[in-house]
Amino acid sequence: MLALLMAGETQAQTVLYKCVDGDQVTYSERLIDCRQAPKKAKAPSSQPADDLPPPGVNMAAEIQAQFEREQAEREEAKLVKAVAEQEQKKVEAARLEAEAQQKLEEQKWAEERERRHEAACAEELKKAPVVRNSAWDGGVYQVEQYLKRVLKDPGSFDAIEWSPVVRSCTGYVVRVRYRARNSFGGMVISQQLFSLDTRGVVTGAVDL
Repeated sequence: MLALLMAGETQAQTVLYKCVDGDQVTYSERLIDCRQAPKKAKAPSSQPADDLPPPGVNMAAEIQAQFEREQAEREEAKLVKAVAEQEQKKVEAARLEAEAQQKLEEQKWAEERERRHEAACAEELKKAPVVRNSAWDGGVYQVEQYLKRVLKDPGSFDAIEWSPVVRSCTGYVVRVRYRARNSFGGMVISQQLFSLDTRGVVTGAVDL
């Protein structure tokens, strides 16, 4: 707390600053001396601290009650966690069951497709074959016609060996070893495996 005290003189005017610090009062010609004057330390208060319990409160009972509340909260948290884990297990079990059911349905459909394929194959095999080895030289007419369209010199074709025709529900397979003239005019020996569909149309040829 600062206060100013004015004192009058006959020859000059002097300004004194009254410095009040608690019960202590001093005077100075410089204001800074008052502002920097050390403050007296406050005496410790005789009032009870705020964190101390009021009189008549049983601290042991309060601590026990707090402990029981915390214990109850922990038990409740454990129960909530257990329930959540149980629900998660139910969801996972339902997902696994759904996947198993889906796999079972897919397996049933696959078996049904296989059954239909076998039935269609059996019906196809009941039909008279359209591709067969010739009883005269073992040749296969469809393959011979195919080679006459693709060879450089169709007239030079000379079959050396025909394999028996292998029939399946999707078509036929036959191997032939033959000689024919190439682009340079020379006779070369080739061996090929031919695939034919159920109508007897050549669908592929592989060099062996």
